[in-house]
Parts: sequence; structure tokens; C-alpha cells
Amino acid sequence: MKNFKKWFNGLNEQLQILLSFVFIPVSITMILVVLLFGVGIVSVISDGFSTNDESKEAVAETEEEEGKETAVSTDEEDNEENTELTDEENSEVNIAPTDEQGNEEEVKPADEEDNEKVTDQTSEEEMPEEITKEYSIMGLDIRINDITIDGKYLDIDMTATNTTDQSLSFYFDQGDIVIKNKQVSSNFLMNKGDLGGDIHPGVEKEGLLRFVLPDDTFDDAEEITLKLGNIYDEHYNSEEFTDTMQLK
Repeated sequence: MKNFKKWFNGLNEQLQILLSFVFIPVSITMILVVLLFGVGIVSVISDGFSTNDESKEAVAETEEEEGKETAVSTDEEDNEENTELTDEENSEVNIAPTDEQGNEEEVKPADEEDNEKVTDQTSEEEMPEEITKEYSIMGLDIRINDITIDGKYLDIDMTATNTTDQSLSFYFDQGDIVIKNKQVSSNFLMNKGDLGGDIHPGVEKEGLLRFVLPDDTFDDAEEITLKLGNIYDEHYNSEEFTDTMQLK
């Protein structure tokens, strides 16, 4: 400070006046400007910090409110889903037993039961009995399983078993039947199974012989005569298979 005074006193009067009225005020003004600018910067910085704090608080409050709304909406959706499930379960519980009870309570009228009984009895009475018969010729066991007449067809279902220790020959499909006053040969093209030919020891053969009847009606025939040919053994011994069977 002393050096400044010496330096200032050493100046001429004009420079002193110039410094006194120009330099000093300008310096003071600059100092004031710097102080004011510094105060402004400090206030801006503090405002910035306070604004950031307020924004953070606002964001936090917003997130909390959104979380609460989300939780509330989730709870409401859960409650709605639970309500819907409960309603559906109650409806199923209420409907299922009703349907089952309704089905269980459905009872056929007495007339329908009577009609079913009558129908069953009628069907049983109308079912024809199987026409069966068994034979044993030269060790060949022959069984007539059934004889049926369907329109112009007469079918004989047969089984033959060789119970001997030698082969037997029997040509079923070459035989005839006599029904009423008609003689009919089997239709070898319509026969089923394997009845004709050699039958080895212990072998069982089964088949069906079909006879095509004339145009006359044979449904009321009461008997049928079977003339199915001879049975032969290995020594050419033979015996004829013939028999008359009652159809009714």
C-alpha cells in the first residue's frame, strides 16, 4: 500500500486526477459487477440444485402414485378374475348336478317299458331254432350246425372231424338234397370252406353247402333228405351218408 502511495504521489496532477476520477470508479464498478455476477452464479447453482431436488421428489412421487395405481389395478383385475372363476365354478357346480339329476330322474314311461318287453319277447319267439344233428360214420364225426332257407337259397353249415388213424375221403359238395318233390345239387361256386376231398387223421374241416332252389316256395317245407355221397377209407371201404331231417 505504501508503494502504491509513493507511486501515486510521484505522478503529475493530471494523471492523479485521471486515476482518481476514472480508474478508481471503474475498478470499484468492476468489483461490484464481479460480486454481483458471483452472487448470481451462486443463486443459479443453488436454484439448480433445488430444482433437481424438486424434480427428483416429483419423479419419486409420480412413481409412487403409478405403483399405487398399478397395484390397485392389479388387485382389481385379480378380484375380477377371482370373481369370474368363482362364478364359473358356481355355475358348473349348480349346472352339473342339475343335469345329472335330470338325467337320473328321466324315467321311461310304463308304456315304453311294456313295448320293449313285448318286442323282446316277440323277437325271441320269432328267432328260429338252429337245426343241428350229429353223426359218426366210419370214424368220421359229422355235425350239422344249422340248415337255413332264405328265399331261393338253402344253406347247410357242417363240420367233419376224422377220429381214425387213417385218411378218409368224403366229397360233400357232390351230394344232393331232396326237399318236397325236388332234387337239388349243391352249387360248388357258392359253397364256402373246405369240406370235400381227403381228411387226414385228427383233422377237422368246416364249411357251408349252398343249394339253389327252384322258383317254387320252400319256406313251408317240413323235412329235408340229405344224400351227400359215400365216405371212403384207405382200403376203399365205403358207407353212404344219407338221412332225413325235420325242419319244423
